[in-house]
Amino acid sequence: MKNAMLLFLSDVKLQSGRLSEQEYDTDSLGIIKAGHTNEASLLYMDRKLAQNGESLDYVFVFVSNLVGGRGESAGNKISYIEPGADTAAEYTHQAVFEKLILHKCPQLANKLIYCDFDEDKDNVQAIQYVLKMVGLISDRLSGSPDEWKIHVDLAGGLRHAAVLMLSVLHMLRYTGLQIGDAVYANFSKKPRKCIEDVSIVHEMFEMVSGTDSVLNSANLRDIQAYFDLHVPAEQQSSELRSLLTALESFSNAVKLCHTGKFEGAARDLASAMSSFRQLEHKSVHEELFAQVLHSLERDYADIVREDASRQDIIRWCLEKDFLQQAMTLFNEWMPEILIEKKAYYPSLECGEQIVEFCKLKNDKKFVTWQDYFVKEFSPKSYKALMKEMYTLESNKAGKKISKDELEQLLSKLPSHLQPIDRNKKLPSVQMERFESLWHRSSAKSLDNAVVQRMNACRNMLSKRLAVTDFDDEDVRDLLGIIIWVRIQRNKINHAMYDGEVDIELLRHVLYHGLNMLRAMDKMKQGKCS
Repeated sequence: MKNAMLLFLSDVKLQSGRLSEQEYDTDSLGIIKAGHTNEASLLYMDRKLAQNGESLDYVFVFVSNLVGGRGESAGNKISYIEPGADTAAEYTHQAVFEKLILHKCPQLANKLIYCDFDEDKDNVQAIQYVLKMVGLISDRLSGSPDEWKIHVDLAGGLRHAAVLMLSVLHMLRYTGLQIGDAVYANFSKKPRKCIEDVSIVHEMFEMVSGTDSVLNSANLRDIQAYFDLHVPAEQQSSELRSLLTALESFSNAVKLCHTGKFEGAARDLASAMSSFRQLEHKSVHEELFAQVLHSLERDYADIVREDASRQDIIRWCLEKDFLQQAMTLFNEWMPEILIEKKAYYPSLECGEQIVEFCKLKNDKKFVTWQDYFVKEFSPKSYKALMKEMYTLESNKAGKKISKDELEQLLSKLPSHLQPIDRNKKLPSVQMERFESLWHRSSAKSLDNAVVQRMNACRNMLSKRLAVTDFDDEDVRDLLGIIIWVRIQRNKINHAMYDGEVDIELLRHVLYHGLNMLRAMDKMKQGKCS
């Protein structure tokens, strides 16, 4: 691993023209002797790297007007007496710093890279210097950024210098560079000056950035990398490990759109969040994670509560703009939701036969009978259903049923099913009709398959093969939406489809379907209360 360091140059403090070397304590690297705070941090970092057979390969330095310049025209010079000399010479602060560093770290000759900084500019204009430094670092290290780690000295410079340097670091993260240690030469520490490791400062930014990834894209990679890098596994509490595992499972369910895992992963995540929240004696890193976890809990609140429904998960996906996931879940869950809510379900008089028929007719291994019933089931009459049912059962048994036997069986059936008592049905939710919503869009025409399914729904409700506790036309609209969403998903997933997708229409239709169900729920609750 190659190493670079970033710092903001401090002014040089002289006593009677000479530098007075100070001793700085370190945790385990002995005493660092240095006459300048940036020098102390740099020497500490070089000594620490040497333990692993590494060294500093570049040092990038912000230089303000106060301390900058190396030539004859440079201003703000100081009278400096070099070690071994009797008389002073005029130098800039930058020139004195360079002499100090090259005397103790000669390998850095031609590796000190300076970036001017005008402290008289306002904060907005100061951003140009951040970008300039990012450019300087990227130009020298971009050939193989994954081989480089950049450390930072947070001492010195202007009051907001640390913020500027942290901005540089976190822009560099996106080039592939690794962020290393943050150190600080504490000149005022009592009873003895010391070098402090303040890496937790930029690590906190990493944690926040990683949480943003989870919030915005359900991506756990940055959070996992944070703990892998900063907290050894044996120092992680079981509650933290369980939470990270639950987050990973939920993240995978979202990314893969793994329908069968969504609900279980959300429940496991809710349980793991609760256990971690109740953990006492958290480590510093765990306390930090606990703080940013509040935003995660707020963002995921609708899907990790105990009574979260499938509709809540679909709506959450929509609100997060996970349209592919919302389409898939809507397509695969809505049939079961409709039947469960008694919005569209088999007639009680022949329900068992219809369920058995759907199971026999459905040859898709991972598709439920509810899916077939809602999307495909469409016999023209009760007798037509039973005729096909008898035929299917005889074929399954390996026995061919004769025409006479079939007629005899059919003759024993009632000519029709009992008509529905319309007084027991709930009124319409009074929402815009699907066809009307569609015609207001930019689309040219409604898919023929959608129209056919809506018409089949109307026929089956009138023939009493399917029933609903709600308004027939509301249910017809819902079935139309389900079929339309399935068609859009299949088109998008097809390798040969290169047509345009009306994203706003798709989002609007999905919300419309969910809102219809929500209105139906409220209406039914009102009737039951």
